[in-house]
Amino acid sequence: MQGYTDHVFRMALHRCFGGVDTMFTPFMRLEGGKLRRRDERELQLLSGEPATVPQILPKNFDEALAMAQTIAAAGLKRIDINMSCPFVPVMKSGRGASLLADAAAVADVLKVAEQMPDIDFSLKIRLGVKSFDDLADEVVEVVNNAPLKYVTVHARTAAHQYAGEASQEAFARFYGRCRHKMVYNGDVDSLQRAEELRRLFPELHAVMIGRAIVARPYLLVPEADEQERLERLRRFYDAVAGACEQSSCGDVQWLDRMQSFWKLFLPDADRKLRKKILKTRKPDAFRAYTAEILSSPSAANVTL
Repeated sequence: MQGYTDHVFRMALHRCFGGVDTMFTPFMRLEGGKLRRRDERELQLLSGEPATVPQILPKNFDEALAMAQTIAAAGLKRIDINMSCPFVPVMKSGRGASLLADAAAVADVLKVAEQMPDIDFSLKIRLGVKSFDDLADEVVEVVNNAPLKYVTVHARTAAHQYAGEASQEAFARFYGRCRHKMVYNGDVDSLQRAEELRRLFPELHAVMIGRAIVARPYLLVPEADEQERLERLRRFYDAVAGACEQSSCGDVQWLDRMQSFWKLFLPDADRKLRKKILKTRKPDAFRAYTAEILSSPSAANVTL
């Protein structure tokens, strides 16, 4: 998730909660023919991370190959290709979910998996661009014929972005058409939901959890009691806030970054305090409000 799940977040999550088999970087892309500086920094840090896969956002084969070669040169053996991002600027650039409208464009990007057989490629897609009916058979066939480790499916269309509910019915239709191992993504926000999906789709390879883990990282430790979840939550938040402070140019930038984080973090916490956290422009007041929330057992008192 762009702006949230960077190296600091991923390492804090791993150390304080664990329970994740695979993590993904926010998507990497080219700028002036090479990886953006922030993507280069992320790439340099990946060798020290457990099971994190770089995700790329290519427009065509040439972009995919350039990024894949850079990643391979860094010693990494897995790459995820994003054809799922629904944001309008990304799609207008011919990247992300916009590729799904053209089987030839999908095939062009996926040639990189044939050109680099020593790399394990995976793919993330949506179930259509404008509707669940516009994912053409030709696109599905191209995906089926590509040498992919698995396919992650966000069970919405690009037009939905993140609104409404993910469509289990539309996913089921694709589940019957796809010959690869599949990962379900979309509205997995509890252990019960993950177990339900496993019952419904017994051949499912895995489930991907995005926003729900940013919001409630303690979902990864369902066996922990309320006090332990709260203690882990404090350690996690301190690690994220501390690293963010070290890399920020002063309190104002730090405050901006942390308020953005709190837009998703702990949505079930005290409403009045969350409102104060998101509105204050005083760093000391912000610290006091966050400390108050994180001192309350209710911060981690949620049905898992």
